[in-house]
Amino acid sequence: GWAELRLLLVEGAAAASSLTGTVPAHTWLDAVPADRRDAPSVLLVEAVVARLRGHPVEAQAALRRAWDAARAQGMLDVEIVAMSHLVHQAWWQGDLALFGEVFGRIAELEAAGDPRARVFTALGQALLQETTGDPTGALALLEEVSGLPDGLTQVRDWLRVRCLLALGRGEEAFAIADPAAARPGALPALQVQPLTALWLSARPEDVAARAHRIEPGARTLPRDRLLANISLGVYAAGLGRLDEAERRLAEARAHLGSIEGDRPALLLAVAAAVVAACRGDEEAARAELAVIEDTPANRLLTRQLLPLMAVVDPRWREALAAEDLGPAHAANRAVAEHLVALRDGRLPAGTRLRGVEPPRVLVALGYRLATEVATRTEDDDLLRYLLGVAGPPVREALRALVTAGCAGAKRMLRSVPSPPDHELRICVLGPPSVSHDGVPTSRPEWGRERVRSLLCWLVARRRVTRTETEAALWPEFDAATAGANLRTTLGYLQRVLEPGRAAGDAPFHVRADGDALLLAEEAVTVDAWEFERLLDEAADAEAAGAPSVALAAYERAVALWRGDYLVDVYDDWAGPERDRLRARYLAGAVRAGELQLAAGDVDRALLLATRAIETESWSEAAHRLAIAAHLARGDRASARRALDRCHRALEDLGVAPDELTVMLERRVLG
Repeated sequence: GWAELRLLLVEGAAAASSLTGTVPAHTWLDAVPADRRDAPSVLLVEAVVARLRGHPVEAQAALRRAWDAARAQGMLDVEIVAMSHLVHQAWWQGDLALFGEVFGRIAELEAAGDPRARVFTALGQALLQETTGDPTGALALLEEVSGLPDGLTQVRDWLRVRCLLALGRGEEAFAIADPAAARPGALPALQVQPLTALWLSARPEDVAARAHRIEPGARTLPRDRLLANISLGVYAAGLGRLDEAERRLAEARAHLGSIEGDRPALLLAVAAAVVAACRGDEEAARAELAVIEDTPANRLLTRQLLPLMAVVDPRWREALAAEDLGPAHAANRAVAEHLVALRDGRLPAGTRLRGVEPPRVLVALGYRLATEVATRTEDDDLLRYLLGVAGPPVREALRALVTAGCAGAKRMLRSVPSPPDHELRICVLGPPSVSHDGVPTSRPEWGRERVRSLLCWLVARRRVTRTETEAALWPEFDAATAGANLRTTLGYLQRVLEPGRAAGDAPFHVRADGDALLLAEEAVTVDAWEFERLLDEAADAEAAGAPSVALAAYERAVALWRGDYLVDVYDDWAGPERDRLRARYLAGAVRAGELQLAAGDVDRALLLATRAIETESWSEAAHRLAIAAHLARGDRASARRALDRCHRALEDLGVAPDELTVMLERRVLG
């Protein structure tokens, strides 16, 4: 079966690349007879395996042996595959001599009429033009290439994405890269390309949501672990995930040397500079960048990071200004130049960036320098955005800017709140409780009755003035004393809601807006709010003629009821609120029971009736539901007892039964 094995070896070598991974080549090589070990196809596979396993020097020598042997024996299929790997090596190394050598041979094959030479020439010329700094010309060539086998189609699309990214056309790059990355078996280096496109397109939230899914592991190719981790480290640093960024770069360093040429070391140095800048150590960032020569090829390779490089290292500012950039890169450059001008005093503090959205600032410079832009431009909206995306690291960067005397930083630290890193849940149906990430608070301040009352007041009203609050909670005190009590109690409550908030930081959950206090609805879950929302949803569904949808919403609402609303609050304002929500609960529970009864679930209907009666023993509708449920069961004796309980409750109230109850009584009594 040598002919079949030989074909398998050649096709496997053609399919194996840093985009597709390895093939089970050792299994095949083990099957090769001893007298065939010098066959060109065997030499080819051995060379490819060496390359993908991170031995580029050994691989290049082996590829040349395979190429020479194939050419000597007239094996064009082997020769074409060997040359394709050599061209890829030439691209990584920027080796124009090797490009010329391979293309010379391809020209001979094309002149001889070999159809594969035309496709190879188009792809190879595109690689060459991209290497020499002409992504526009490379892209034009690639758009004309068609009819490729699957492996080469992936190579073409990968290169198209690279060219589009170099030209600042992130959304177009994403449209190609995302489907390719979603294919079964796509390797991490290919999965990273959509993230690069998203980052360039100013969609950092999407990058943050997707990056954790890419984790090059022990079975990943060394070259893939190197490349993927460099990119992932840069995005982690830009988002404020500095520990993750350091881990990614350490993993990349461990595989430095697994790819041909100096490009990987250059990319790693730039990535390390980004991490250092995001840590606030611009001196270390400049030291990393000092080893990189300013050449057109290096500018093209680092184009996406040039804005940050230019901010921390003046040596790169001329390069940034000179680059012929596409739309996204030009927008990033504008952000960098604005910050440099603010630092240099060429623009006065507070000068805003015009026509630039907050995500663009983040992707241009990373979270720390973007925080500096926010403070120097006094842009509270930008700072709020950064806090929402990157979280606590932005707050730490803001404190460092306060220490450095940056104008506006101190005010923003006190006035712009940071979203906490925990989920806050407040329960006021039944005994009030506060929990962070599902864990009840252990703060001693929560034991204060006035602290619980203040929180319940804010839950019930959502937005109130200080004057209203003082009158509701301390009606017996004069204005000065009530105001002092409110300030003290509010401080206690802030410690309960945000136990990790540093002194001097703006509070997030309870905010001041002039004379008003408000509970931040976007970052807290309140059972009473959820309860009322579900009841409204159920009523809307019934009005729309969707009883099954209504029943589901009623049941979810009823399940939230752990007891009376504001049960632990004794202020005058709480009574009417408590009665209002109790009435809503009774109506919802009874209606859910009626729908369950109509659906044939008698046991559930009776349980809902019982719980409603336990909450309000005088609820005539709840008693009727219990009576109807017993009748539906055929249990007339229980229905009679339920009817007697209903009569006693109505007698206590001194009212006569309504018409619906009388009609039900006739059924019970036959």
